[in-house]
Amino acid sequence: SSSLTRHIIQDRSMVIDRFLAGVNAAATRVPVADVSRCAIIGFCFGGMVVLDVARSLKLHDDLQLAISFHGILDGPKLYDPEKRPPTEIGHITRPKVMIYHGKADPFIPRENYDAFVTQMNGLGIDYTLREF
Repeated sequence: SSSLTRHIIQDRSMVIDRFLAGVNAAATRVPVADVSRCAIIGFCFGGMVVLDVARSLKLHDDLQLAISFHGILDGPKLYDPEKRPPTEIGHITRPKVMIYHGKADPFIPRENYDAFVTQMNGLGIDYTLREF
């Protein structure tokens, strides 16, 4: 399982695309699914996925909230300006993001934390980071 996790963490774009395919399938195939009333929530690895989806700026326009508990905080390049030019970023609906993070988490080095915060600010994402 750890080799699978390593592979997935190395190809975060694939994870984002698979997650969004699931959201789009639900939005189009499940009659009672109202994506405009949905939030995405993840814990640990799932928290990383939630944060990656929010930072990729590929998120379904209707999703309003992303919540990460104990997610992996880092700053991988997830937004591709060649696929979506910076001039379009201002027109993208960005979800509000809530992050709950254990301050003493030994798996998140300070430089990863700093890269994460810098990236979130640079993308103009409305987020709240609660540390405990």
